[in-house]
Amino acid sequence: MRLALAGPMGVGKTVTGRHLAARLGVPFTDLDAQIAGASSDIPSIFALHGEAGFRDREAAALAVCAEGAGVLSLGGGALLREESRLWLAAWPVVVLMARPETLAGRLGGGGSGRPLAGAWRRLYEERQAHWRSLGPWVWVDGLGVAEVTDQVEAAWAGMDQGAGRGSGRGSGRQ
Repeated sequence: MRLALAGPMGVGKTVTGRHLAARLGVPFTDLDAQIAGASSDIPSIFALHGEAGFRDREAAALAVCAEGAGVLSLGGGALLREESRLWLAAWPVVVLMARPETLAGRLGGGGSGRPLAGAWRRLYEERQAHWRSLGPWVWVDGLGVAEVTDQVEAAWAGMDQGAGRGSGRGSGRQ
């Protein structure tokens, strides 16, 4: 069983992924945690190596994670590189999405400890078409983790499990 969760920062990919994996009795992997490992954290990687260095590490971690199974939570920009999309070609992807107001409440003024949090509004707008290309969307606004997990399961069940990502069924609702 394989399923990847994508979407903007602050949308709840990690908490939903953990909940879904526990519900299904499968492994859960958070890509950002794999990148950071035991020796560092994401802000330190950005500070020392910049975004390009982080994306290099992200692609390498994704190559390893793609060999596994279970539920995989991706970072907001994890599938921007073609090589990263290729690693996950066999994985169905469900995109978690929220209105800007919801994300603003979760991310505040950008002081969340996330290196790109100060740019979240710009990234949200710039990446809309990208997220639409990945798979079906689940809107999380006003929902608890159990409700989001239910909707992710329903979206995943409606996908052709052998086709991998790219159903492109993102809705335009915002």
